[in-house]
Amino acid sequence: MADGPELSGTVPAYAPSWGDVLDIYEAAGMPKSSLSDLTPEFVQLTSAEVIAALVEMSREAAAESQRGSHFKPALTNDELAFYDAVAQNESAVDLQGVGKLADIARGWCR
Repeated sequence: MADGPELSGTVPAYAPSWGDVLDIYEAAGMPKSSLSDLTPEFVQLTSAEVIAALVEMSREAAAESQRGSHFKPALTNDELAFYDAVAQNESAVDLQGVGKLADIARGWCR
């Protein structure tokens, strides 16, 4: 067909190869949930409550996306992820300090 591009060559060589589907509940030895498991408190959520929860989640996500800008100079997302991983060790924060850990994150993520 000369009218359009041939699609057979457009699949990248690194396309994932999907294997069997893993049932995470079965793998964890947990019973599967169903809609009948919902409690009356959950079922009675109003639209306003759901919207309020979504708005709050949106605010939290926006604040999280700006967290790296609180460092001077600001940390990129990769640098912030590295910083967070290292800062989970309280003794690292105590010994090095926040600024030094941020510098280390910048150096490792270059």
